Amino acid sequence: MEGKTEKNPKKVCRLKKKAYLYTAKTVESATDFAVDFSLKNSGDFFRKIVITDGNAKPWVDDDGIMYVGIIPFLLEEDL
Repeated sequence: MEGKTEKNPKKVCRLKKKAYLYTAKTVESATDFAVDFSLKNSGDFFRKIVITDGNAKPWVDDDGIMYVGIIPFLLEEDL
């Protein structure tokens, strides 16, 4: 068809293995009892990633849960 351009879809999911993704407005709201309990007691060894608002650099807590801002999560290839 003339006048239409073909769009190249972007790869949305870069995760190669199963992971739990949880979104929260702030780290404080992500570390409440319900979230901590569900992520820490999942009973498996899949990656657990909490995506927060803003530009927070990735860090991992003592329980192996990664916290990262939405901007680095979307822009960095190696998370």
